[in-house]
Amino acid sequence: MSPHEVKSTVSKVTVYTDRAMVTRTARTSLSARTKAIQITHLPINLLEESLRISGKGSAGLTILDFKVAKQEYKDVPEASLKTLEDEKLKMLDQIAAMRDEIATIEHQKSFLKEIGVGKSKQISKDLDVQRPLLDDWKAVLGFLGTEQRDLDGMRRDFEQKIRKTEIDIRQIEAELKKYAGARSKVRKTVTIELELKGEGDFEFELAYLVQDASWEPMYDARVDSRAKKVAIGYYGLVTQRTGEDWAGVEVLLSTARPQIDGNAPTLDAWIVAPMQHNYAPQSPGAVGGGGMMRSRSKGMAAEDGFGAAEYPMEEAVVAVASVARATVESGQGTSVVFRTAGRGDIPGDGSTAKLLIMDDNFDNKFRYLTVPKRSEFVYLIAEVVNITEYPLLPGRISIFLDGNYVGNSDLFPTISPNEKFGLHLGVDESIKVRRKLQKRLGDEKGLFSRSHTEEFSFLITLESHRETAEEIIIRDQIPVSTDEKIKVEVRTLTPAENPDKDKDKLANGTVEWKLQLAAKATEKLELGFVITYPKDLNVSGL
Repeated sequence: MSPHEVKSTVSKVTVYTDRAMVTRTARTSLSARTKAIQITHLPINLLEESLRISGKGSAGLTILDFKVAKQEYKDVPEASLKTLEDEKLKMLDQIAAMRDEIATIEHQKSFLKEIGVGKSKQISKDLDVQRPLLDDWKAVLGFLGTEQRDLDGMRRDFEQKIRKTEIDIRQIEAELKKYAGARSKVRKTVTIELELKGEGDFEFELAYLVQDASWEPMYDARVDSRAKKVAIGYYGLVTQRTGEDWAGVEVLLSTARPQIDGNAPTLDAWIVAPMQHNYAPQSPGAVGGGGMMRSRSKGMAAEDGFGAAEYPMEEAVVAVASVARATVESGQGTSVVFRTAGRGDIPGDGSTAKLLIMDDNFDNKFRYLTVPKRSEFVYLIAEVVNITEYPLLPGRISIFLDGNYVGNSDLFPTISPNEKFGLHLGVDESIKVRRKLQKRLGDEKGLFSRSHTEEFSFLITLESHRETAEEIIIRDQIPVSTDEKIKVEVRTLTPAENPDKDKDKLANGTVEWKLQLAAKATEKLELGFVITYPKDLNVSGL
């Protein structure tokens, strides 16, 4: 008895960073005499050693074995092909009907011509006996002209429609020709051997890994500078080239890296022996095992060559709530699975699908940063706190300030829960900064002095045009000596430095101020230092 062919559809997909676990569901009615079913048109890149099958039904069911084979077929969608052929026949019928209408119009025109000739003869006879009335002439000519124009117009309309329909037919014929020359495609098919206790309705589930599928994180940061709020949208960008579309499926995005073989390796003996001809001893790091036993579904024979490997599934699930805010049900570190909201459509041609993971307002603090030695601008930065229960993975982040796109950057490294990270939001020209060299003096300390002194003095001016007070960080620097003969001494530092500056993240010699710049206010900062070195020493960097 030939296997009973059963159609299946993709119901769920777990996408990893380098592959995907696809779950297909097949439902059918079977008689007790059914010995095998066949599920066809599976992707060619299905990893056979990862395949797992389960079944249930209204009658008892035992899966005895399954085999995977390749299937070659013409990739011609029968439904589409029939639709095209039906459409072509319909258009040919329309053309025939329009040609009939044109023929009728020609008959009507011939009839009008006969009327015109007969009337002209009658009028000629009337000329011999009486003077014809002008109104009779006008009535005859008007009737014949109007009817002639109407019929000519109708003919032109039909001819235009025929030309357009013929173009449509040629397009359909081109599609049919393309299908006729379609290359054979290869897919995989699974034949499942069964033992049924009785007839009934049954459901089978296939789960397998496929390559050519991946996802990566992507973020949108939307900043409201007036309300000082930051909303972050967290997305998974999914691509796959399996050749089949995943339409309306449940999509999970996993950060785990599945292994095809679920069994741990074993060690062979590490043998040390005299070198023999054509003998290569095993290296200390080599591992081996006595064959691979793949795990089986319950009730399945344990014959080598068939089976299903174990793989990490939804051990760590992030469920998207109705407010598009994710929570962690389980998981540890960065190994989590995101359950995206709703159902997703992911084309199989490598196009990117953007799936929402989370969208929420984040705790943040706005501040400004300026480095006037390098730039004449003041930059807005949002210090954001990751208030989610899971890490924000490295990815591209697009930044929108007050509805305007201002640029993008990379979110890197991984941001742990409750960790702060900065979003650089571009220039805010409502705060001006100027840095001016007030003094630079050189002094040889007298004719017989052996030292030379350089004195520098800088004035930094901040001018706010904002309506609110803002925290601002200003950074400058003093020279750093790498030689004990060169001495650097700070003479002026007004106001005092920020006592909380992160020295580990700043270059040596960095000076940092942190102050509250009042609304519509101006602040001045001064930095002065002297550099002393032997006058016979050439110093670079000044």
